[in-house]
Amino acid sequence: MNSLLNDVKNIIITEEDPIFLIVSEDNNWKIHIQNIIINISNNLNKKIKILDIDYSNENNYYNYNSVLDMFCLSKCKEILQGVKYSTFSILASLLGNNKIRNYSNYINSYNVCLIHSWSSVVEINNSKNFNINFHKNITKDVFNIETNITKIF
Repeated sequence: MNSLLNDVKNIIITEEDPIFLIVSEDNNWKIHIQNIIINISNNLNKKIKILDIDYSNENNYYNYNSVLDMFCLSKCKEILQGVKYSTFSILASLLGNNKIRNYSNYINSYNVCLIHSWSSVVEINNSKNFNINFHKNITKDVFNIETNITKIF
């Protein structure tokens, strides 16, 4: 969390008009993170904008909020994953062809984190590659999963 917040601080300092979008299934967590980001910007005396998605859904579409969150997230310049791994943000990244900053390298289970299974198609932490050793380590306890991928061209 400290690394993520340091990156948020650097974005606030370096971006001319920083804009943030925070999405989560947990509304209390979302509000908590928004308040932290607002406090960082206030301490830096820098104005930021936090996007507020309009979730009005007159047609009562099923799962509308999630679809809207994914669409908006896919339009972001970069996605900062505030969780170890998120298929949701990976899919948003694939849809929008944007980068991800993932912080799982700061935890003990990094070598088996599923984020590695996407590293050949998504730019994660400024890198797009495929590490066959990470893939083998992630899938060692899973039966009937094999790959013929051995390198990226």
